[in-house]
Amino acid sequence: YDPDIVLLALSASDYGFYGFRGGFERFTEEGIKYRDPPSWERLYAASYIFRFILNNIMNYNGLFSQEKERELYKGATRDIHKAMYMFKELAEKENFKLFLVFVDDQNKVYYPLKNRIKDENILLVIDLVEYSHDVLELSREDREKLYWNIDGHCNSNGYYMFAEGIIWNFDKLGSLDSLKTE
Repeated sequence: YDPDIVLLALSASDYGFYGFRGGFERFTEEGIKYRDPPSWERLYAASYIFRFILNNIMNYNGLFSQEKERELYKGATRDIHKAMYMFKELAEKENFKLFLVFVDDQNKVYYPLKNRIKDENILLVIDLVEYSHDVLELSREDREKLYWNIDGHCNSNGYYMFAEGIIWNFDKLGSLDSLKTE
């Protein structure tokens, strides 16, 4: 496709996906091999009582114990950081600008990675967290109009704000002026 720009969005759901599906180890010569779910995953999916017991009495977060969740968080942070630099190498090889978009999904699980990437100052970062907090100054009520309650993904208003935030960041970084034109 020979793109000028590629946007790579990162949100807290990437950490969850890592926990449920795996990291780089899932890509094998035989194909993709996902992590095996806990034997009781179907019961968790079907029973609110089982979920209550697991989450509130046994202190699980979803399907993971707190200890397992910490372990997965460390692995996800390591692998996502590595993947970002692999994408950077691809961008340099294929001559396109890579922007990492940090989505404001109200889950701070990836904030340490976001801050680390910004401090390294090697990759181009579009920080929608900064945009929604510092520029738009969104209230809780404003946020409720941007995201679906059921899963936290953007609705049409949220995607509009997402696009405006990307343009704001492009302007701030001076990136639109540097695109090749033909």
